Amino acid sequence: ETKGNPTAISLTSCVGIGQFCGGTAKQYKDLFPQLTGCCTKEAGEKHHCSNERKRCGGSNWCATGGYKCSAIPGAANYDSRFDPGRSFKAMGRLHAKNFKRFSVYGAKSQFAIASYNSGTAPVNLAIKQAKSVFGDPNPRWEQVYAQMTPDLFLRSSKNYNKPYFTNNDNENLKKKIKHLNAYVQRISIYTDHAQEQLSGRPVVT
Repeated sequence: ETKGNPTAISLTSCVGIGQFCGGTAKQYKDLFPQLTGCCTKEAGEKHHCSNERKRCGGSNWCATGGYKCSAIPGAANYDSRFDPGRSFKAMGRLHAKNFKRFSVYGAKSQFAIASYNSGTAPVNLAIKQAKSVFGDPNPRWEQVYAQMTPDLFLRSSKNYNKPYFTNNDNENLKKKIKHLNAYVQRISIYTDHAQEQLSGRPVVT
């Protein structure tokens, strides 16, 4: 998601190479003991971090100002999510948790990857809907993704009922759903390769 940039900050204020937003990061207090809000939503602002990014000349990170958090250890406003080592450990824990959650499905890896990007709520709801539509207790990723509409996301979680996603006829939500499939396919290549290296056997998909 960050192309390897450990100091990346998204427009929705997710931070670091793992792009952990505040709510998820709080689940890993041992890894992220110091969390600092990087952006403040201002009146008339379309995205949570739009004005901070403008003050940084359009960059998603400025070491000298703009954002309210710092990537410099020891700074009063330092945020632990900027530490790549801590973020990688948290990423591993979160993916393992999601992998276990969907372990009964053949497409468990795709479901876990999708959950990392979108949260588990829309994935769970899409799985449930796919089971009903196709009459299959073990739906494929393609069948589940076909259920992922703006309406499903809006029903799945209050997080998607925010103006960032709902403005302009759900413009940003539609973009997120569109990009989700490509994200899952891309990350699946990496996870399949990792499994091959660990097991010594090619992964059949």
